[in-house]
Amino acid sequence: MIFPTNNQQVIRKLSKRSLKGNKLRNLFAVIAITLTTILFTSVFTIGLGMLNSFQESNFRMAGGYSHGGFKSLTKEQYEQLKAHPLIKESGLTVTVGLAENEGLMKSPTEIRYVDENVAKWRYIQIQEGHMPQGVDEVALDTVTLDLLGIPYQLGAQVPVMYLINEEIVTKTLTLAGIYEKEQGVDVSQILVSLAFIEENLKDVEDSIQNYGVGDITLDVMLKPVANIESGIDQIARDYGYEADGKGENGINVGVNWGYSHARQVQIDPMMVIAGVGGCLLIIFTGYLIIYNIFQISVMADIRYYGLLKTIGTTPKQIKKMIRNQAMYLSVVGIPIGLLLGYIIGSGLLKIVMQSTNYPVAYGTLNPVIFIGSTAFALVTVWISCHKPGHMAAHISPIEAAKYSEVSGTGKKKVGRTKPTSLWAMAYRNINRNKKKTAIIVVSMSLSMVLLNSVYTYTQGFDMDKYLERFVVSDFIIGHANYFNVGKHFSFPEDQVDELFVEQLKEQEGFIEGGIMLYDVYGTRDQDKDLDIQLYGMEGTLMENLQVIEGSFELEKFLTGEYILEGVDTNDYGEVYEERVQYEIGEKVTLTPSGESSVPRTFEVMAKIQQNHNATVRYSIGNSASLYLPAEAFVEGVGEALKMAYYMDVEDAYEAQMNAYLEEKTSEHGNMMDFESKQRYIDDFKGTQNMFFIAGFVASFIIGMIGCFNLINAMITSILSRRGEFAILQSMGMTTKQLRKMLVIEGLYYSGMTVIFSFILGIVMSYGIVKPLGETLWYFSYTFKILPLMMVAPLIMLLGVAVPTIIHHLIGKESIVERLRKMD
Repeated sequence: MIFPTNNQQVIRKLSKRSLKGNKLRNLFAVIAITLTTILFTSVFTIGLGMLNSFQESNFRMAGGYSHGGFKSLTKEQYEQLKAHPLIKESGLTVTVGLAENEGLMKSPTEIRYVDENVAKWRYIQIQEGHMPQGVDEVALDTVTLDLLGIPYQLGAQVPVMYLINEEIVTKTLTLAGIYEKEQGVDVSQILVSLAFIEENLKDVEDSIQNYGVGDITLDVMLKPVANIESGIDQIARDYGYEADGKGENGINVGVNWGYSHARQVQIDPMMVIAGVGGCLLIIFTGYLIIYNIFQISVMADIRYYGLLKTIGTTPKQIKKMIRNQAMYLSVVGIPIGLLLGYIIGSGLLKIVMQSTNYPVAYGTLNPVIFIGSTAFALVTVWISCHKPGHMAAHISPIEAAKYSEVSGTGKKKVGRTKPTSLWAMAYRNINRNKKKTAIIVVSMSLSMVLLNSVYTYTQGFDMDKYLERFVVSDFIIGHANYFNVGKHFSFPEDQVDELFVEQLKEQEGFIEGGIMLYDVYGTRDQDKDLDIQLYGMEGTLMENLQVIEGSFELEKFLTGEYILEGVDTNDYGEVYEERVQYEIGEKVTLTPSGESSVPRTFEVMAKIQQNHNATVRYSIGNSASLYLPAEAFVEGVGEALKMAYYMDVEDAYEAQMNAYLEEKTSEHGNMMDFESKQRYIDDFKGTQNMFFIAGFVASFIIGMIGCFNLINAMITSILSRRGEFAILQSMGMTTKQLRKMLVIEGLYYSGMTVIFSFILGIVMSYGIVKPLGETLWYFSYTFKILPLMMVAPLIMLLGVAVPTIIHHLIGKESIVERLRKMD
């Protein structure tokens, strides 16, 4: 009778001794656990890093990370509100206005006073000098100093220009502080002192001309509240103010949209599916190799576990021994994987963010990265060693003593013995354990299939579709204010320079161009009570129209009797019908502003897709965008302002023209600026490369796992069959024949991997990649198999190299020595 024992200390000792006796197994297990943890940590680092980067970038675009604030206050209101008990910290901002210096026209720059709290919340850290204190002191960032041509030297004289009563005021101040402008911050700051505000804005009257000048803003950080917006509204209500800004007691409040945006982000179901699918793929990949390592180890030591059962070890204790070994190995592999995974993930995060609208990556050491990765890795290890542990625990001592790796219960045919070949022997060898063979083939195939799928997906990105959505012409030239989000195209002074345009026409490679006109003074459709954003176009602009409805006939359009409506569409070209104002053939009567203006009637010829880059870049509520030929526009509006010039050049001269524009627009006094098609090409390639690099890294790591699986299986197989090989060699098999048989086994593994990869790759391409890609508006599917064809020879080479090297390393023992070691 067997008396079971329950000695935990003995179990731990046996687990440790078993580890010491399986050093090669331990090495492969640690590598497998490390690679699995690297994959998990990389995914967590990229995912949480992206969320953190989005929020940090939103804070910088929003102007800081304060919770919100109260705007356009009186001094009395400021003192009253900042004392509210819900406010943890407060800060003061007083606005002077936008800088009007010539060198800053292409870079939005605000002039204001901020106290220490606001400076901190706006990422302003003085690196040299101090915050302005005296009436004639100023602090600037290095970007603004460069644009003004002022050296990084404290005490330098800084001319500061701003508008008061529609007149430019110039003050020469002394540089007291220098700081670096944060990446992602759109607007630069010229910081003045509170003494400057009191001295220079004390007599400024509140009027439309001085809108915003002298505005007092209270920025706040609240004590813990359930909702920031409700907390700020409560502060206003507690003092009798209306937070909507209306009425006699109305007050302007603002909630930092960097926080509200984070709460309102809609979760893309496809991203959730991709994330869950990625985690399951990592678990499955890690399971394949870790399971195979422990399965092979258990089979090799099965007699040992059988002997343990004869002395009273229970199945539960044997399972625990195997789990203990896995956990001991995890203690080594997981920390290494966490470190390497975080480094790799941080590097990939930078690549990923560069392809988004938030190009700056802000990494995070969020504990969730390491806790989550560790948890997933441990779950993978536990699942992987469960079945091998079950097998070792439930085999009887007699079965263990007779155990053979050969699987299958099929009947053997009895007949005459036929001559056999090395190919047949190798085939029988790999079929001894079909499950092990299947795991090796699947684990090696995963990386090939993933690489092919990523390649197919990224090559499906259609640049022509992408550019069609954004690009009107090769180059857009306009006044700096046209591209300036803080100023816009608003006045006659903002027109494109005709002399500059003529110089461009003389450049080599120029094909054609066209001016876009715009009515800044306002036109109305009195019948529909609509404001009209009216454009006039010429040249190349009329040749690249995307007609949504109706038909565009150039000759009829040039008569000046017809008009086009610009309609908004989504990325797939679907019209926002609720924004459409007219029907094809409808008569439209337009009345320009001005007492002497005469209404004119046009017929709607067609509806065209409105491209943001071919507009004034801002919209008016309850309005329609209409387009006339330039000549009819001039006749109807009178003063036609030249908004921008759109130009095409020969492909071979695009880089040359880009360099010319860079040089000319950066010259002192040149107020022109430009955008090029290359910007969108770079954005497209960045997105494409991001997906490919991330996919390639994942494929490479999974491929390494597959290779280690093959190497581990081959090493274990050869070691466990050393006695068998000795018998074969004693019967006349030469070393060369033995090595050839092992190479053939490797080729069988590789060949099955390649065949399975091609079959699964085709299924994945049509079944997953194609429907997934078609959710992207600029995707055009084409079947790709090039990566599989390129990797297949490497897999076959691996099948030859691995057994050859292993046989060379362990084949130095003599036949007699190997026979002696047999049971």
